[in-house]
Amino acid sequence: MLADLLVSDLIDRFWAENQEDAMVVDPDDGSVVGLVTAPDAFGAITGNLEDPLDWPDRYRLDPSRRVGSKSVNI
Repeated sequence: MLADLLVSDLIDRFWAENQEDAMVVDPDDGSVVGLVTAPDAFGAITGNLEDPLDWPDRYRLDPSRRVGSKSVNI
């Protein structure tokens, strides 16, 4: 992706190309200047989005401590 691409256009490209990250290229000399991810692009518009996988352990669900779960044999 070129460094001067608008964020909205970047999100459109991520969607169209089914990608989540891209190398950022300087439009003047073609050198790689960084990496941008889909969450980076959305965060530029909405503010910081929390990734539930990055939550502290106290907020994670423990599959061994399910309440009210039942097994069904078919």
